[in-house]
Amino acid sequence: MIFPPAVLLTTIAFWPMWHHRPLLALGNEVLSLALLASGILLLDEPGQESPAIMLIGSSALLTAGWLDNWHVGPLPLVSVPASPLGIVLAGWAMFRYPNSPREMRFGTRFFVFIFTCLLIGETICVAVSRPQWNGFYRNAWWPALLPDRQFFTVASQVTDAMGIIFAVTYMLLWIRRRKHSHGISRRLATPITVAAIFTCAITIVELVAVVMSASSATMELMYTIESYVEIGVPAAFLVSVLRRRFARTRIVDLLLRLRGPARTAAVTDALRTVFEDPALEVVGWSAGIEPSGESAEPPLPWPPGPASGRRGHGSDRREHGHGRRELPITSASGEQLAVILADPSLSPHDDMVRAAIAASSFALENAQLDAALRAQLQEVRDSRLRIIQAGITERRRLERDLHDGTQQRLLALKIMLAAAEADTTDTEAQAIIGRIRNELAQVLDELRDLAHGIHPAALSQFGLDQAIKSLAERYTIPVEVSLPADRFDDAAELTAYYLIAESVTNAIKHARASRITVRGEKTGNWLQITITDDGQGGASVSAGSGIRGIIDRVRGIGGDLQLDSPAGHGTQIRAQIPCA
Repeated sequence: MIFPPAVLLTTIAFWPMWHHRPLLALGNEVLSLALLASGILLLDEPGQESPAIMLIGSSALLTAGWLDNWHVGPLPLVSVPASPLGIVLAGWAMFRYPNSPREMRFGTRFFVFIFTCLLIGETICVAVSRPQWNGFYRNAWWPALLPDRQFFTVASQVTDAMGIIFAVTYMLLWIRRRKHSHGISRRLATPITVAAIFTCAITIVELVAVVMSASSATMELMYTIESYVEIGVPAAFLVSVLRRRFARTRIVDLLLRLRGPARTAAVTDALRTVFEDPALEVVGWSAGIEPSGESAEPPLPWPPGPASGRRGHGSDRREHGHGRRELPITSASGEQLAVILADPSLSPHDDMVRAAIAASSFALENAQLDAALRAQLQEVRDSRLRIIQAGITERRRLERDLHDGTQQRLLALKIMLAAAEADTTDTEAQAIIGRIRNELAQVLDELRDLAHGIHPAALSQFGLDQAIKSLAERYTIPVEVSLPADRFDDAAELTAYYLIAESVTNAIKHARASRITVRGEKTGNWLQITITDDGQGGASVSAGSGIRGIIDRVRGIGGDLQLDSPAGHGTQIRAQIPCA
């Protein structure tokens, strides 16, 4: 709402100039309106209210600096200090955007001094002069307190010389600032740096021309060139603001890059890209955020200083001993995860820094939680493997005890009964002993089957291939077996044995298969087993506990199983069993 009235006021202010010097009027009106637009644009930038107000004030002062064209009342008097003060105010706004606190403190003192000196100088020149000495009409309103032509000439020259000195100093300050800025700060400040240097150069040339008493035609040409060159100031603000906003959108890219758990190396690379600081480091250590493995470097120590013991949000900063800025990364609970060592020139960009730290904190905290969950899952897996291994050991012990103990004693008892039957001549006693011996033979067969079910002896003696082939001979339908002859660890062999045995039994009993194929091969550290039948299919995990038990057994040692059983087209079971 402020812009349309501003256009009307500037047009009125420059109206007399449009009749005689339209090119100069156009340049100055565009400059005033562009400065105003830049100030309004900066009002939406976080922490840039002061430069915004300065640009708006500069626009008003530069417009007032040309009110002398109206030759009415006090307007010529107002125009004398307004123009130089407007230039100083614009230069001050440029130096403050964006700037570190240390530079802002120095800049404030410098520009207050310039502003004061110019205001005093222009006031003295007005007080000791008459309007016609300044190029105005004789009847213009003018205080003329102590008119002195010689003193006025000296005061004007001193004021112009001060303007040249200040312009040169200002240019040197920008060159120094450019030299000491890095990364994203240098890129954001580049348009304003260029505009500042060119504006200083044209201002110096103009002031030198004034001191050398150049002709009015020359000065009008200088003023026209100056107005168009100074349009680069608001244009530079526009470019810098757009670059700054684009840089903030790169934080979104950072969030996308760090949307999952991330190690410190990934966070470091992402932050280096966002802040264009190849020397940026993320140091410190919290469980789960450092790389794992033999190639992992040891965690770096916390940097010395108060920040290492702080808790709170990532906006806390301390100066590091090596000229770097400490930016702590903390979790939501206040635990310090890491510290960013960044270039101090990031200080003016707190909004971007806070967003980047929040994204980094989110990623590192996710990595920490992910590592904790992985550790717990690995502990569960290790515990499950220990239980399985203990079960295998206990099965083998029971099978051995039954075979070497109870089974052998029962076999000896059977032999003793056979001997007793042969020695007796009593027919009735022989019949009783024969019936006992037959019952004992059945008990031995059942005990042998029980021992085989607990832990098949052929598996321990000859390996998986021979044990399965021996098992296949006991079935009533053809079972084609092709397994590697290698020996594997106990858990892998026993799991594969029961997987095949249960699958074949299910195919015969439930799927009414007429042919079954068992294939296996060793691939790296995995034993790949495929069991195929031509039965009726339709098997599912939810159909019964048999398939569920097979899956649990395979996954219990870290393997995986897939079931493919379309109705009417047979069943295929594919399993991967770790065998390293």
